[in-house]
Amino acid sequence: NIPGGAKNVQNMQISVRIKVKRDGSLLSRPQVIDSKSYQVDPFHAVVEESVVRALLNPRCSPLDLPPKHYDIWKDIIFSFNPGEALGR
Repeated sequence: NIPGGAKNVQNMQISVRIKVKRDGSLLSRPQVIDSKSYQVDPFHAVVEESVVRALLNPRCSPLDLPPKHYDIWKDIIFSFNPGEALGR
């Protein structure tokens, strides 16, 4: 869920690192990578926290990942672009 009223979300890109257990559940809290953008745009911090909350949501866990490839996906960095989620 993208926070209502957040400005310039179409220009944001949030990179998050997650570490995952073999069962697909999170090993630790997701880490936002290079979160300095919030200093320039206060809405950026709101969107970052929204991304972290989504990853911590029990409905999103465990992730359905192939166990035989655990070494590949145990440490994931992904980029979330709110503008794409909004169809922009």
